Amino acid sequence: MKSARKIAYLKRKNRTTKPYSWIKKIILPGLIIAGLSLAFLFIKLNARYWDGDNKFAFVFPDDNGNVGVTVLDPTVDEMTTLVIPGDTEVTVAMNYGTMRIKNVWQLGINEKLGGQILVKTIAKNFSLPVFLWTDKNLPNLFKFVFLPGMTNIPFGDRVSIALFSFKVKNMDKTEIDLAKSQFVVKRVLTDGKTGYIIPGETSGRITVYFTDNDFIKPALVGKNIKVYIVDSTGRPNVSQEVGRIFEVMGGKVVSIDKSQGVRDFGCEIAGKDKGLVKKVVNLFGCKIVSENTDFDLEIRLGSEFSKTF
Repeated sequence: MKSARKIAYLKRKNRTTKPYSWIKKIILPGLIIAGLSLAFLFIKLNARYWDGDNKFAFVFPDDNGNVGVTVLDPTVDEMTTLVIPGDTEVTVAMNYGTMRIKNVWQLGINEKLGGQILVKTIAKNFSLPVFLWTDKNLPNLFKFVFLPGMTNIPFGDRVSIALFSFKVKNMDKTEIDLAKSQFVVKRVLTDGKTGYIIPGETSGRITVYFTDNDFIKPALVGKNIKVYIVDSTGRPNVSQEVGRIFEVMGGKVVSIDKSQGVRDFGCEIAGKDKGLVKKVVNLFGCKIVSENTDFDLEIRLGSEFSKTF
């Protein structure tokens, strides 16, 4: 038989341990679940651009003077990075002339525009639908997410990018160095030194990575997204360059109308699908107008747009 003292001790022990056991089994898991739920909600509320279903692309300068364009594709769980050699000669956006692309990032800093000039220069020269930029590349995920020096990618989107990067296997991470391909050609540039030029329109073998599901899916059933462009810029090639970007995304430019002459405004967009309209606003900074249109997207370009593209 147990002594009365031992029985009393066991009773006291049970009284003191049971509450802690209950907390451990019920309250702590509940707090962990609530914390994770709040973190997930916070990330979603701060993810402005990526829904996690469509492709997502961003631009960055690397440590070797080159420029990278990374595109994430959640449909096939792949991550592809194009490496544009720094000595590639480009027509700089916003009417800054011609220079090697490795100098465009610093130009943006000098002009207090961050990566805007670089990302628009890539869109202009390579017809890629990109508008997001950062000064940190993915290999350093901590700095990419928490300590970016300059970026226009919101925090929630940076977290989503990092989580996607963790999920993608190394074999599904591809780097395409344009300097080792025929996509850029070595030449003597306008400054008299050797570099690279873009020989023509960007190859479909590159642009295929930048198609947009919201444009491609209707096309697969014979319902192309029809794009109508009204060009009032008064400058050559602007509407053609914009149209080429829509075509890379998967749209069909049915007409470019230059009959309205030069008009003093920026960019306006009208469309039937709010999701597509939002993408155009993000990409080109257009103002949404409520006028009815016979096309899926009607984009109007004024003289002010040509100054910023």
